[in-house]
Amino acid sequence: MCLASRKAKIAMRTFFIVRGAPGIGKSTFLSLYQARGQVVSLDGIRDVFAMPIPDWDGVPGRSICGGTEGTISHVLESALRSRFEQGGDVFFDATNPELQQFKHLADLSRAYGYQVAVIDMQGNATDDMILTQNAKRAGTVSYVPEEDVLRISARVREGTRECQRYAGRDMWVSAQWEERDCGLHMVNLEAMREFVRSTIDGHYTRTITMKAGECVVVIGSAYGDAHTLSKALMEAWDETKDASAVTWVFLGDTLASSPHVAQAWKILTYFETQAKQRGHAVIFLEGIDETILRETLTRAVNPRDFPDVQQAIGAITRTGAQKRDLLHHLNSLTCALTIHAPHGTYYVTTGGTANQDRTLTPLECVNGASDRTSTYRRKTNYEDYAQPINDAAARADITIIHGHRNAPHDMPRVVALETATAPGYVIL
Repeated sequence: MCLASRKAKIAMRTFFIVRGAPGIGKSTFLSLYQARGQVVSLDGIRDVFAMPIPDWDGVPGRSICGGTEGTISHVLESALRSRFEQGGDVFFDATNPELQQFKHLADLSRAYGYQVAVIDMQGNATDDMILTQNAKRAGTVSYVPEEDVLRISARVREGTRECQRYAGRDMWVSAQWEERDCGLHMVNLEAMREFVRSTIDGHYTRTITMKAGECVVVIGSAYGDAHTLSKALMEAWDETKDASAVTWVFLGDTLASSPHVAQAWKILTYFETQAKQRGHAVIFLEGIDETILRETLTRAVNPRDFPDVQQAIGAITRTGAQKRDLLHHLNSLTCALTIHAPHGTYYVTTGGTANQDRTLTPLECVNGASDRTSTYRRKTNYEDYAQPINDAAARADITIIHGHRNAPHDMPRVVALETATAPGYVIL
């Protein structure tokens, strides 16, 4: 089996909607999964607007000015849009009982190329179980009056079937609770954690390990130039015909708006089909051009702001491709690839960065450290700071491969690849 074809499932960025009555354990589960940095919490946003005020009995509570809920909804949507624009998995922590809000947020995430998964923390919990859990919060600001808990838990149950139908049964997991002497116990905790792991595994970051006789070919960014793309592929194909297994990695910014972008699309799809028929694996990385192409296609941005991208979409669809085919391709792109080879480790992104931290966002991967952006933490501009980037790669004992045009091509630890500069590819 070829080294990069072990996963048949195409993974996408995931928007996890975590739902359930107050006190059932939504935040606790997310803390067990160590997903706090990826969580957008509705209660957390409300806390920004709330004033902690005890009632007449001295019990802590919160006070929110009238009319603030509309502002909170606006802030929530703005926060989610910001997360979706940057890419990466997002967990939304709220009771989420209403189908209308559920559908609105699911549709919003899908416009940015996300898949939707649901973690139903309420599951089979009875009202008595939920009230027992909520009672543990008594005397704290998190406590919710019993009548409100019962009202919300009923709405969650009522909306479950329609929400599940909208998300899809394969993208839904429910907690299974049972009462024990020590209290309420989730019997399928590991299965729920595995659902999260398997859903997010292998999409915007991937790792492959080469074996003897295998090779990886990295094709440079083509920027819509079908001629140089075709030339690089034919030459690399001839050079690797004796390899036992080949993985083809395409840097992003290949579908940049250009007069020949439709031909570049045809070359990519034809080559992918031919390569897979011969047992090869193919990995496409995302570049900023693919990001804008997807967001224009899904109307996550105003298409009128990108007339050249609209023209590119029109040119591609005139080849006979459907918009859904193009969107399927764009939604399955990888942002960062680590390659462990016998002679060293390579870190491949279209934008180029020395940061291998898992907190690295897809937006960083596709923009990289270039003159187009130097605002990210721990990132520098290639044109101004080429040597520090090379030194960072040396300290990490990696070689950076990327596709930006404006970077030096002669750095020992930084390899810039574009098909317009011969040979336009590198074989590892």
